[in-house]
Amino acid sequence: MTTPTDHELQQWIDVWHADTGETAAPEAIRAHVRRRSILLRVWIATEIVLCLFLLGFVVHRAVTHPDLLEKLAMALLALIAASAGALSWWNWRGALRAAAETTAAFLALSAERSRRLRRAISIGWGILAAEILVFVPWVWYRLYGGLQPPSAAAERFGWGLLAGMTVLAVLFLAGLHAWARREARLLDELRREVEGE
Repeated sequence: MTTPTDHELQQWIDVWHADTGETAAPEAIRAHVRRRSILLRVWIATEIVLCLFLLGFVVHRAVTHPDLLEKLAMALLALIAASAGALSWWNWRGALRAAAETTAAFLALSAERSRRLRRAISIGWGILAAEILVFVPWVWYRLYGGLQPPSAAAERFGWGLLAGMTVLAVLFLAGLHAWARREARLLDELRREVEGE
């Protein structure tokens, strides 16, 4: 998840560490924070859209499906989706405020957003664990809860889909975690350099 702006930021830090007398222009740092602000807005909008879509889907299924255990699983997933939305709102509240005009204030704002992103990733791990706790019994019930034993193809599909989706979610969260840690480290180095001037 390395972006051109990550590379730019690392170049500025390298220049400072080389002690050549060059420094990153404050406007370049502000531009970096503005680009990250756009990324943050896209992230939050994506969270909102996904949460509303999933919440609508599972609530509809919980209300309309005739099977009681299916209703329970969908109600639990609706609770998870609603909780995820509430936690996301709590985590990101106030993070989209306008930044101040000083370089230090821009860096502080960027560092705070980075901290909140890492917290969102931690929340994501909890949500993934809660979803797995619902999906494993749900898949088992869908496969083995009927009168007929499932076919081998149905078992492969059911458990394979669950395993595949879980692996994709783990890889996504792990990659995002590594990117967020790298970003936090770069911002911390930049902050120390700016404060040392």
